[in-house]
Amino acid sequence: MESRTKKMIPSEGTNGFEDRLSDLPDHLIVHILSFMPTLDAVRTMLLRRFGNLWTLVPTLSFDLEEYDEVIWPDKEDKPVDEVFSSFARFIRNVLMLHKRPTIDRFRLFISSFTDPKLKDDVQMWLRFAIDRQVKDLNFFLECDDLVLPHCIFMSQSLARLTLFGSIIEHQPRFHMGSLRELLLGDAVGSGQVYNQLILGYPSLQKLDISITNLVLPHCIFMSQSLIKLTLYECMLEHQPHVHMGTLRELSLVNVEGSGQVYNQLILGCPSLQELNIHIINFSHVLNITSPSVSKLRLEIYHPDLSLLLVAPT
Repeated sequence: MESRTKKMIPSEGTNGFEDRLSDLPDHLIVHILSFMPTLDAVRTMLLRRFGNLWTLVPTLSFDLEEYDEVIWPDKEDKPVDEVFSSFARFIRNVLMLHKRPTIDRFRLFISSFTDPKLKDDVQMWLRFAIDRQVKDLNFFLECDDLVLPHCIFMSQSLARLTLFGSIIEHQPRFHMGSLRELLLGDAVGSGQVYNQLILGYPSLQKLDISITNLVLPHCIFMSQSLIKLTLYECMLEHQPHVHMGTLRELSLVNVEGSGQVYNQLILGCPSLQELNIHIINFSHVLNITSPSVSKLRLEIYHPDLSLLLVAPT
């Protein structure tokens, strides 16, 4: 039977309230801890009832800024290298002690770091998540020369992948059969790499790309699995053919392209239901004739606006 504790006897320090949390079974406490930042979850080990239950949580979240605020709350001139070294030691210890064989979600948010030796640590932490069959990997790093480990792009457990920063190198093969959602922001890679990347995810349903001046690979516009596509500040060029038969929601934010290219894209989505367009300095003719669109949001900012909108009836 799972361990339980007796209700706390009301005392002067408890204001007459019972400790209901400690009376919960272990699996419910672990579930509650999974919603907390990992640093806070680990600190519950100071409470006798919680002990090492944090080692069983299915989610791990490491945020350098949050860690910095908790560990050095009053220091104005914090030594950057010391902060990150302490943060890295904390992560190493957590991963070493964590006992759950699989992870549902792994989040690593690092605003920046200066010690090149710690790149190996970051890659090791990402491999740890893949080895634990993580389902949702969220990685943010402001570093322009960290190469992501290849194992990420061969994972058969990942259903959701978010990558901001870092470098995606050419790989012999990309294949993630379970991936449903892919979010890319400021990730560095060649057009060939992005083409490989998209083709390697046959079950992809949601794609979100926020990479300035990225020329979008043609394979995106031939997807027969995508349901939702969001593009930020990419470059939309004329395509030899556009057909996304399953796409229902399309959002274009400051995407560079002519009115003809926009029209071609919209017409190539026969099942499109929701269309969101936000553009600055757009002065082309935009002709929206898709009969399936039932929800349209259009935001155009230009001092001398020249726009013709033919909305579906």
